[in-house]
Amino acid sequence: MSSFRPSARQLSLLGLVLSLTACGDIGLQAYGDPSFGLPNASAPGEESPDASSGSGMGSNGGGSGSGDNGGGGTASSDEQGCTYNQLQVNLQQATQDNSNPSQPLFAYQARTSESPPFDAMQILSYQASPYFGPAQPGTYDLSGMNYADCGLCVLLLGDCFASNQCDQVFFVSEGTLDIDVLSGNGGPFRATLRDAVFEEVTLDPSTYTSTPVAGGERWCLDEVTINAPTELYN
Repeated sequence: MSSFRPSARQLSLLGLVLSLTACGDIGLQAYGDPSFGLPNASAPGEESPDASSGSGMGSNGGGSGSGDNGGGGTASSDEQGCTYNQLQVNLQQATQDNSNPSQPLFAYQARTSESPPFDAMQILSYQASPYFGPAQPGTYDLSGMNYADCGLCVLLLGDCFASNQCDQVFFVSEGTLDIDVLSGNGGPFRATLRDAVFEEVTLDPSTYTSTPVAGGERWCLDEVTINAPTELYN
């Protein structure tokens, strides 16, 4: 497989690009930065040092939102055994990185607060071979994917205390992403995530394979609306 995957996927879980003032120290670094790695999830039954303070997950921790300042999740049915069903987005960022023409990468990140602990959503489109993630509007099915080979990857990160330290990683297992506006030349990113179910997973640090956690939690979002300007890097 392409050597593009390891470097790009190592950096993708750390947050997105460069210098967005509203997002503080969250930033996507250069391709292939060897210091990048996967989130450090706590072992089952363990909590990170500040975990008791919480970060807005769960039925009491979120709300809905839309428009230029962010997106929001609406309550989802408990019929699917959902542990969490809301996400309150307060900061967001979209970037189109064309600095390596053979490895274009679109990345969107939203998070619940500027300071930790926070939860985050990431939408990543690996637009190069062999992944061929979306580079234009359309409706995209998110079922049956794995982080190791997804072209369009959607994740939630729970209880994050630093750019690469999150208690939980959730990978989408069901849902659709309706992209209304997406351009490789920058401009707005407008999309709606619908009927999304995220499974708690572990990520293999060598293969990037996402594996559901036995007895793990689920995070469900009926609808998340996104409207964000896109920073372009050539």
